[in-house]
Amino acid sequence: MRRLLLTSISLLGLLIGCSSQPSDDYAEYQKRLANVVDVTYNTISYSGLVKLTPPSLPKEPTISLIELASINHCEVSRYIAEHNNQLGKVAVPSEQLKYAIRFIQLMPKCIESLDDKNAQLKSTLANALIAKKQAASMLFQLMLSREREMQSLLIATSKEIPVLGIEGKEAAIESLTRLVSINAKIDAQDFDAITPQDITLALKNLNQNSYVSALISSTVKQTNFNEQTTVSLNTIDLQNTLCKKGRAKNKAEILSNVFQTFYIAPIQPYQSQLVGSLEQISPLLYKLYAKTPSLAIKFDATNEASLLAKLKDSAKEHVKWWQGFYKSCEINPFKSKAR
Repeated sequence: MRRLLLTSISLLGLLIGCSSQPSDDYAEYQKRLANVVDVTYNTISYSGLVKLTPPSLPKEPTISLIELASINHCEVSRYIAEHNNQLGKVAVPSEQLKYAIRFIQLMPKCIESLDDKNAQLKSTLANALIAKKQAASMLFQLMLSREREMQSLLIATSKEIPVLGIEGKEAAIESLTRLVSINAKIDAQDFDAITPQDITLALKNLNQNSYVSALISSTVKQTNFNEQTTVSLNTIDLQNTLCKKGRAKNKAEILSNVFQTFYIAPIQPYQSQLVGSLEQISPLLYKLYAKTPSLAIKFDATNEASLLAKLKDSAKEHVKWWQGFYKSCEINPFKSKAR
């Protein structure tokens, strides 16, 4: 039984160890190229995207216990009391934002309920309402920078989007769409149109959802692979080596087979898959991080520095080298299939 158990564990470890990721396919492609021509590749590390700097929140006017007692008849008084206790003071950013939104939604009715004898109190509450409205946008930015679920979107991960991988995609799109909508309503000061609980729901769906971080990491890795491989191939003097006139083109044919088998077959379709996913996710992330230009640019599809544009350009430049190769060597890319 012990031997059987050990054998089972060994087989499980072998299966886990044999599971490959798309970057493994590219590493195999590079290895095959290096077996035919003398090229080396520079390793490029990825440590994640720009980190958000938490905003400094302005000091808001306070509501005293006496003033709070004076509006005990108002629904908003309960929220103020909860915020003033210790639990409210250490609340996570998303809860602070939810409290602010609810405060803004409930306070106008409370102010209206006060008569002219409470002019000073009405003024205090009105100022508190204005301050909350002004702080709401910064509270949203604070949530983006400090809430664990939001931080995890931008960190580098070893996990990659698998071929045809969609796990977590719909939940991520739904959550990002909710947050983008809430942010837009805050900017438009349309607080009554916000359902605070949607913030909790969005974060819940992003909890332990690695789709966005895996998509970003996979994109950066594939872009780096394209760039470093193209740079290496550009060092080859085709006219005086593989494509030298009067010489047999056996080596060039083998190189062509490597391209057809290890890039065109598995890698190019996978990168097209990443492009399609980025075209869905990038607009949402661009709107979400619009107030952080150094980060928003990564998701601006119209900018050449965006993740989407760089992946497309790197693939285009890589294929362009091969087009030049086929032209220089006068080889038909579809003449023979790789083994």
